[in-house]
Amino acid sequence: MYQLLLVDDEEATLQGLASLNWSQLDINHVYCAFSAREALSYLSTEPIDVVVTDIRMPGKSGIDLLNEMVTGEVNPKCILLSGHSDFAYAQAAIKADAVDYLLKPVRDEELLETVKRALQKRKEELNDRYIHDRSIEAIKSHIDYIGQSIFKPWLIGEKDRKHMRAELEAYDIPSSDDVRAVWLSVQLAEHGPMFEQLLSIVTAHLSEKAVIIRHQDTPDSLSMMLYPLYKEDIPFFQSIVQERIISLKKEIKKMIHHSVHIQLGESVLFWRDAQSAFQTKAVVPLKQDEKQEQLANRVKDYVESRLFEQPNLQEVANFLYMNPAYISKRFKEETGETFTDYTHRLRMKKAVTLLADTNYKVGRISKELGYKDSSYFIRVFKREFNQTPHEFRNR
Repeated sequence: MYQLLLVDDEEATLQGLASLNWSQLDINHVYCAFSAREALSYLSTEPIDVVVTDIRMPGKSGIDLLNEMVTGEVNPKCILLSGHSDFAYAQAAIKADAVDYLLKPVRDEELLETVKRALQKRKEELNDRYIHDRSIEAIKSHIDYIGQSIFKPWLIGEKDRKHMRAELEAYDIPSSDDVRAVWLSVQLAEHGPMFEQLLSIVTAHLSEKAVIIRHQDTPDSLSMMLYPLYKEDIPFFQSIVQERIISLKKEIKKMIHHSVHIQLGESVLFWRDAQSAFQTKAVVPLKQDEKQEQLANRVKDYVESRLFEQPNLQEVANFLYMNPAYISKRFKEETGETFTDYTHRLRMKKAVTLLADTNYKVGRISKELGYKDSSYFIRVFKREFNQTPHEFRNR
């Protein structure tokens, strides 16, 4: 059974959509939201499969909602509705990865058929995720074997690359030329014969996300290379490892009763540099000031230079070669506001500047800010400042 979320600021429209025979599509729960914010609240607590949302709503739009939904490995499918045949909206829908873009008033049969297709895509993605998770479980149960018997022989020059890649493909492990691995060292503050315990704790905390390739072992320390199990950008992978390190330290102290020093090293381009690094142990500590460089500043530079294009989170992620979920999380941590709220605030700030310092007509200003429809810009501006652009300029 599936769950559906309907989003529209007009109560009559929402009631009409909710009254359709959704049970014929095996949908047993239909949730209704009057705004994008209310929709995001449902999405944070309910396992929604498909979202049907209007594009133009007070506050955040349907496009904004869809961009903020892109946070997980398998996201709900989204269908966008609009009362205006606007090519710009269709383009935005495509960029935001919507299943479809329908014009109001939409026929019941058309909407039901579109939701049916969305559910099929959702089912296929969930099935792929299930198969992948089962593969990961199989890998985790043999994680030490894979690290020591498949990866290590290649790293020390005892296996050719073609044979190595064929084995990775058999385990559904990423093997592209751009994949990167990271170094990790674990050192207990006090000496003692605790290797097996230490290895067991480290494996339990890291094997869900990485193959552990042990490099050097002593009774109280481990040096290893971590190879990602998922096809992820390296900053996102490093952020996951950093989070695991926090819990790893607590667990080691709890189980072994010793404090521990854990150092995450710099990433290496695996197929190009890993062999020489592994054989020479050229572990370069990761500089914290570099890793924690203000990602928000890079995001802001990109957005501000392309404000008239209305860049979304996925476009920023593509430009920075990063995961959109990672960017969204880091941006909120560094600035205290969401990416969507930031871009909205930036446009409104720019609008005020243009109204005060230029003689541009409102239509030109709306285009400068990336709004295809000047009337929509006027409504957004009035919601923000409780006056129209003309009233603001003439005050």
